[in-house]
Amino acid sequence: MRANEFNEKANAKVNELCRKVEAMPWENIHFYNSWLAQTNAFVGHTSTFLHMCYEGLPTDHPLKSRFHEHIEEEDGHEKMSQNDLKFQKVQDAEIFQVTGAFWKAQYYWIRDVSPVSHLGYALLLEGLAAKSGPVFLKRVKAAGFKGSTFLKVHAEEDTDHFPEALEAVGKLTDKDRDDIYANLCESMDLYLKIVGECSVSALQKAA
Repeated sequence: MRANEFNEKANAKVNELCRKVEAMPWENIHFYNSWLAQTNAFVGHTSTFLHMCYEGLPTDHPLKSRFHEHIEEEDGHEKMSQNDLKFQKVQDAEIFQVTGAFWKAQYYWIRDVSPVSHLGYALLLEGLAAKSGPVFLKRVKAAGFKGSTFLKVHAEEDTDHFPEALEAVGKLTDKDRDDIYANLCESMDLYLKIVGECSVSALQKAA
């Protein structure tokens, strides 16, 4: 698909995701702790994904340097979620099967489709952080939860990642954008199942 069409469709999907995730019970400590545990589980693979993408692209690819920059930007982010879990005193939290499916799918997209197809997953998460991260952070802080560094960084300091990623996608081919959008849609379905399980788990623990 053409760049303008992609931008329109990708923004619509991210906006839909934001509406649905904002409707989740962020003030519920069980929900937040579960969300944090799932996030920590897949964030730990981010550097590996980016290295795979970088190494899988030819030297003259227009996004080669972008992936290299992103590797440096994301370095150590998993430590933030790990520390937040410690502040929340969360140990041995259940990691849902769908959470594993969420990150494991990226190995398929990168290896068997193309390295740039991974941008669908990245765009989804960067868009959610940029558009709804401030809302999540405000609600978590109002609830008095201490471990929120991961949210704070992504809601306040990394908001430029989403528009930068959209700009990068504009440099690619129509076929690339088709693959990226397909990954974005699949990733969105899985992410919604993750937060849905977080909500169900929270209700069960509160009962």
